[in-house]
Formats: sequence, structure tokens, C-alpha cells
Amino acid sequence: MVGEVDVMASTIELHFVWNSGHIEGEAQSGGKVIPNENRPTFAYVLPPGTRVGFRLKEVHEIRQLSVELQPDFVLGAAGFEPSVRFDVIETWDYRDPLSWQLARVI
Repeated sequence: MVGEVDVMASTIELHFVWNSGHIEGEAQSGGKVIPNENRPTFAYVLPPGTRVGFRLKEVHEIRQLSVELQPDFVLGAAGFEPSVRFDVIETWDYRDPLSWQLARVI
């Protein structure tokens, strides 16, 4: 799995990656370059409308879980009315322990 791809998140996206091999590449978002540090696990969050360019030079033995959530679902799960407004912050070092535990179960 190598190459380049540009994507735009249409929902709230959570991506969990387990790396038992090797990853070499980077992501580019909002004028920032996010290098891959070849960590054994990492996760990131993309708000709706986020454009990201992924450039992968080498990828071996990874597993990834990607979860897409509609903002209305998140509001309902949190017990808020649909009229409530909230922002999702683009995060490239997402470490919430409960989210990781749920991702492992899935």
C-alpha cells in the first residue's frame, strides 16, 4: 500500500491504526505537514470538511479501524438537542483511553 491520495471528511471521522510493521509517509492538512513517526499505535480525528493529502512511501503490516459519525448522532448520544452547535477539532495525536478500548473490541 503506497501512493498518494487526497480526501475530504464528510462526517466526523476517527481513525485508529495498529502498526506491527513499518509505515513511512506523511499527511498534509491546513498547510501543515504531519510526519508519520512509525509508532506502534496512533489515532487521529477529522472534523467534517477537513481536506487531507496522504503520501505513503512504504506501508507493511498495519491494521486500521475507521469510524464515521454524523454530528446529529453525536449530539443525541450526548443527550443534547439537535439545535446545539459544537466544534470537532482536528487531532493528529488522539489518545482517549476509552475510545482505544472500544476500537480494540470492534
